[in-house]
Amino acid sequence: MVADKLQALLTSAPQTSEVSLAEQQISDLESLLPMLAQFPNLRSLRLSNNELTSLPADLSCLVTLELLDIKNNPITQASNIINGLASLPSLKHLFIDLPGMHN
Repeated sequence: MVADKLQALLTSAPQTSEVSLAEQQISDLESLLPMLAQFPNLRSLRLSNNELTSLPADLSCLVTLELLDIKNNPITQASNIINGLASLPSLKHLFIDLPGMHN
């Protein structure tokens, strides 16, 4: 379970700056936000290859997040993620693919 992995990481390495939750079949990020917010130095969050169709509208609890990787998720519209992205105060790097985008 993803929550268990996050809890273990919080216990063993609370100062970590990078969390990878790639390929975990995550379909909803909302329930993981309280745990992710407990990493005070979180700069990089990798969520590629999951089942996300949207992002929570408010991700501002991830104050230090600079890199977000949400590639290879079934996100079909930018409107499903734009509010969440806009709420990230430190975001500098975004990795995403949407329908109609070409590499």
